[in-house]
Amino acid sequence: MLPALLVAMGIELAAAIARHMRGHWTMRDWWLNVAVNVVAVALVAIPVVEGELLNRALFAEIGWPDAATDLTIANLEWGILVIVAAIAVWDVVGSYRRARRAS
Repeated sequence: MLPALLVAMGIELAAAIARHMRGHWTMRDWWLNVAVNVVAVALVAIPVVEGELLNRALFAEIGWPDAATDLTIANLEWGILVIVAAIAVWDVVGSYRRARRAS
């Protein structure tokens, strides 16, 4: 999953450089941004669903979670996914506004 996420980040970087050189957003940029965000959320969602996003052995070694907390590692993983998805939606909406304004 990590190599695919790095590829998605590389595509986003190349698109950002192209936008910067061009000086404005286009609807094609927006569609690419939507695709990259969907891929990024999916690449985070897969290990969350499989329960493999966070290293449980590490958390067991440090003694967390313990009886003093109701937060579990699974809940933490799902919370991370919600945050990633919210950021992706925010990015898609913002980039749509910029692309519409530029066209």
